[in-house]
Order: sequence, then C-alpha cells, then structure tokens
Amino acid sequence: LLEGRCAAAEALAERITQRSPSDANAAQVASALLFLVRREQGRLAACAAFGLEAGVAECGISRVG
Repeated sequence: LLEGRCAAAEALAERITQRSPSDANAAQVASALLFLVRREQGRLAACAAFGLEAGVAECGISRVG
C-alpha cells in the first residue's frame, strides 16, 4: 500500500477473508486494509458498503465521499 499498489492490497484483503472466513480478527484486518486502500484512492464513501460508517466517524473524518 505504501508503494501505491492498491490492487495488490485489495487482493491481500480478499485472501485474508477467504483463508479465515469465520475469524473475527481476520475480518477486522481485512476491513482496516480496505479502509486504507479506499482512503488512498479518495473513495471513502465505498467503505459504507462494508458497514464502516461508525469507524469513519470514530476516526474523526466528518465527510465521507
């Protein structure tokens, strides 16, 4: 992600959730990674699809999208 490889980061998040679909920790890591990817892409509104509105608000981000 630090090198701008958003597609690779998204693929990693997908692999994390596929490897451990019932693991809550894995889901949290994948969600956090997707949040960071969307932020880098300027697409935080897409996080709403993952139910991350509360997390966005907790981070002090007042406007999504």
